[in-house]
Amino acid sequence: TRATAFGRVLTANRQDQYRTVSEFLGGIKVAKSLNVEDSYFAQLRSTLEKMKADNIDYVRNSTIGTAVFQVASVVGLSLFIYVALVRFNLSLAEIVVLLLVFMRIAPRFMDMQTQAQQVLINLPAFTAMRSLQARFDAEREPGHTEFADAGTLSLNTGLNIRGVSFAYGDAGDKVVVSGITFGLPAGKVTALIGPSGSGKSTIADMLLGLLEPTTGMMLVDGVEIDASNRRRWRDQVAYVPQDVFLLHDTIAVNLRLAAPRASDGDLWAALHQAHAGEFVERLDLRLETVVGDRGVRLSGGERQRIALARALLRKPSLLILDEATSALDWQNQSLIARSIDGLRGTMTILTIAHRPSMIAFA
Repeated sequence: TRATAFGRVLTANRQDQYRTVSEFLGGIKVAKSLNVEDSYFAQLRSTLEKMKADNIDYVRNSTIGTAVFQVASVVGLSLFIYVALVRFNLSLAEIVVLLLVFMRIAPRFMDMQTQAQQVLINLPAFTAMRSLQARFDAEREPGHTEFADAGTLSLNTGLNIRGVSFAYGDAGDKVVVSGITFGLPAGKVTALIGPSGSGKSTIADMLLGLLEPTTGMMLVDGVEIDASNRRRWRDQVAYVPQDVFLLHDTIAVNLRLAAPRASDGDLWAALHQAHAGEFVERLDLRLETVVGDRGVRLSGGERQRIALARALLRKPSLLILDEATSALDWQNQSLIARSIDGLRGTMTILTIAHRPSMIAFA
């Protein structure tokens, strides 16, 4: 129908609008530095103008449809009155009663038509959401309750990767890593060095339990990580990436993402362990300082140390640092290196980098 077709167009236009705004906000610094923000505004303006034109077109067509319905109602009512008078010889009082009934019912039909059009407009968006939900349900991993009898994994001896490969694509023909074998001794610091694009982050994702190896095994103290225990394994792993994720909230709230029940004392202990306590103490609001959108009110080194403190709050068995210091200056690298060196023996640490500057302590 016309309403469903308009719904498809409206959904596509909204997606373009959200994509343009998201891209502009994500790259606003680069856009302004290149003086190309006008191109983003032009793109957004074009999308809005297209939405406006489509809305006007739909309203015009809908108005015509409504007018036709109203005219048809009047014609039908006139025919009804004529038939009632000529064929059935109804009295004026009876006709008035029927007219009153019609006047009460007709607006209901108009409302039904309007609501039906609104449903048809929103149907494409609803269908897309249901399709996405079905995809999520199909790819959802088993929860804790589905493997209630699965034992707890413990990293006391080491984590071993045996012949692990990973490929993606419909046919699994895009190989990222192939035949990887190595071990992470418990309580030690291990460095994984390689050029960009060599699959280091893919290995990290497999160690985190976010990706399942296409072939091969990952063993924790001899126990294979599989669907039955992957979620339990993630409870013992902490991850610090290069691009730190921070909420537009206080330092305390960001830290408690890893440990919701942590006390203020626990937060300070983790901050000092990550060499972040001193700069947080210098802030006027200390733990209640709002870090801004994506931590914009903090420096890169401060964000990284907050992320490390958050990871340490989990008291993980395995800590993975994925290019965690590649964008930092030497002073901040040294602070994080000292933090990692102080953790030696308390947990297993894997640091991933594309240059050997962070392997001195490994």
